[in-house]
Amino acid sequence: MSDSRKYDILVWGATSFTGTRLVEYLALNSPPGTRVALGGRNKSKLEGVKQNLAAKHAD
Repeated sequence: MSDSRKYDILVWGATSFTGTRLVEYLALNSPPGTRVALGGRNKSKLEGVKQNLAAKHAD
């Protein structure tokens, strides 16, 4: 993807039901090297989404 931006995809609302499903889908199906940013209003909830995703896909 383009190197002119810091991230390729921004998931705004990543802590919502749909957002968490989208983040999971992107983790499993994005091309290697795709840079995904998680966005939302609550930083601690975003960290939780990030940690849950890392725990599920630790391999």
